[in-house]
Amino acid sequence: GIPTVTTAFSKDIEGFRNVAYVGDSHEDFLHKLRQAVNESRGVAVEKRMAHARVNSWTSRIETLEQLIESKLSR
Repeated sequence: GIPTVTTAFSKDIEGFRNVAYVGDSHEDFLHKLRQAVNESRGVAVEKRMAHARVNSWTSRIETLEQLIESKLSR
């Protein structure tokens, strides 16, 4: 649930803008750092934790196993 600040170094990062602070320039990155440090706790923390649970390695492996099993059972 800790705030994350990153740069837009990859198109994949776009999918995390709802749970991370993404700086699009040097100045924007510094602004996002200030936002993250001053962020009040609450809904944003739970939102990040929920996102992390869905994207955990365990969750990803379970999804992959289900996909493989569904393809093999055809």
